[in-house]
Amino acid sequence: QERPLAIVVPEHSVLPAAELRQFLQGKVARFWPPEYWCFIDQIPRTSVGKIDKRLLRDWNEAGDLNVEVLQP
Repeated sequence: QERPLAIVVPEHSVLPAAELRQFLQGKVARFWPPEYWCFIDQIPRTSVGKIDKRLLRDWNEAGDLNVEVLQP
């Protein structure tokens, strides 16, 4: 069973993942808020400007992303 990973690029300061998850409670379905959170400086883009999901997956599989796990 797959669970989403939220990759967040903060504009100013980084809010704790627990606060972001709590913010989503009551606004989305109970099972939607992710358990896995990662904060990065910039989303990688392809040559045409789309989000480079392949690179993000590669970084995640290689352990290059600092992923925080929150239990529901």
